[in-house]
Amino acid sequence: MMTRTFLPPGAAGLVLLVLAAAALDGRGRGLADERAPAATRVLDVRDLLRWDFRIAPDRRPLLAVIRERAPRDVELELAYATLVYRADDAQHEAVARALADLRDEAGRRELERAEANLASLASDYRSGEHGGTFVKLTWTGPQSEPVPGLAIHSTTRIFDAVPFRAFRRQGIHYGNDDIGVFYSFAATPEEMDRLVQAIVTAPFAKEAAKRTEALTVSLSLIDTWSPRRPNYVEMQLGEGGAILDRIDAAVGETNPTARAVIRDYRRSIGG
Repeated sequence: MMTRTFLPPGAAGLVLLVLAAAALDGRGRGLADERAPAATRVLDVRDLLRWDFRIAPDRRPLLAVIRERAPRDVELELAYATLVYRADDAQHEAVARALADLRDEAGRRELERAEANLASLASDYRSGEHGGTFVKLTWTGPQSEPVPGLAIHSTTRIFDAVPFRAFRRQGIHYGNDDIGVFYSFAATPEEMDRLVQAIVTAPFAKEAAKRTEALTVSLSLIDTWSPRRPNYVEMQLGEGGAILDRIDAAVGETNPTARAVIRDYRRSIGG
């Protein structure tokens, strides 16, 4: 059965090269070479493929990074988001450790990036510069039918959900975004300044930005316009009430439409 799997930019060519090398080595022998260890191991590396060009500062492919950390005599093949290799038990442990190190490294970098972006969104923008910042709330909790999200944008820029897709996290369901239906309102650039400040300075913002597991609401901010873009931040929230309160307090008095939309969205998620 053929499986179609998304590969990051540059990975498709890598797969073709690796498959060709695996099928035939320089002396006309394949993976069944008598020198190869007997056991064939398979590891799912879909959660690492998306880190391909973030892990390696010099943009080396993921396979090259793994090879640096794995035993030299282990044959490696990367195809369809699966790492297939031949190794004895000791070598298998070494490869597994290398992958765990890569996963931990990726996680650390994401946390560092989240904290840096939160700080930047809070302090690096002049008045009106959040005119190109989009805010999106997505229901990720249990549901029996689609739940529209909440989309917030400036009066100077129309909301677009596409820029968020590049930052989707493994294990979090964004299907409600894909239906393309949102509660939404526009805020003036000045209101967006207050709104973004209210979100990124929330007392729970840092902890929520560090979470990688889905809870019930995913809140995302992305800068699509300023020189600092994308400055993406995503927070996993246990409930949406507290953040909706802060958003309403920031813009509700000057934007009656925003207040009404927030009220309707709150009802839709039971907040």
